[in-house]
Amino acid sequence: MYGLFAAARIPHPFLPAIVSAMGLPAWHVPAHSRFHWRSWDGEHVVYHVNSGDTHRLNAAGARALQLLITAPHTAPELAESLRDEFPGETQASVLVIVGELVERLERLGLIEPDA
Repeated sequence: MYGLFAAARIPHPFLPAIVSAMGLPAWHVPAHSRFHWRSWDGEHVVYHVNSGDTHRLNAAGARALQLLITAPHTAPELAESLRDEFPGETQASVLVIVGELVERLERLGLIEPDA
C-alpha cells in the first residue's frame, strides 16, 4: 500500500486527502498522558508518568512522539515530517520504518489510534 505513494510520486498536498480516503488511522498521545524527558547525543529517555515505565528512544522516535503529543498524525504524515531523520532512504522505506515505529509506540502504551 505504501509503495503506491512512492511509485506514483504523489505531491505532499494531496497525501492527507488520499490517506483519509483510504481510512488509515491517525494516532495521538492520550490527553491525560504525562512525560518527563532527558536527552543527550541523539538519544532520549522518556519516563511515562502514567505507567511508571521508562523508555529509550532514538531521535526519530522522540520526534514522532513529540509530534503526536501536539496533534494526531497518520503514519504517512509522520513519515513526511520525519523524512530528514532517514537520509538515503526512499519514501517507501521511510513509510515502512515509521509504520513499525507507530506499532512500537502503541505496544508501549504511549499512543493510541484516533476514535
